[in-house]
Amino acid sequence: MTMVELIKIVDSVYDPCDRIILRYWNTKTECPQYLDAGDDLAFFIVNELFETYDPEATEDEQLQEAIRIMDTAVVELQRVRDAFEKLRVNKGREK
Repeated sequence: MTMVELIKIVDSVYDPCDRIILRYWNTKTECPQYLDAGDDLAFFIVNELFETYDPEATEDEQLQEAIRIMDTAVVELQRVRDAFEKLRVNKGREK
């Protein structure tokens, strides 16, 4: 599986009406390209896939790694979200 194939999978499901994921991938340099397009999460996904991509890995290994890095991101985002929620609830009790 090529990096472009992975990017296209993400692009097909990440805000499919906007197709922003492909804009963060430079087909000439075959590297992520940061754009001031207002979606840093899209760039993050492209960049994480790029940083962990192994062209020698099997398709299954590549998909496992993509799942692993997305799962890690979900956990970290959930921790941040939970911290904000805890603060909001605690601030509400202080009133």
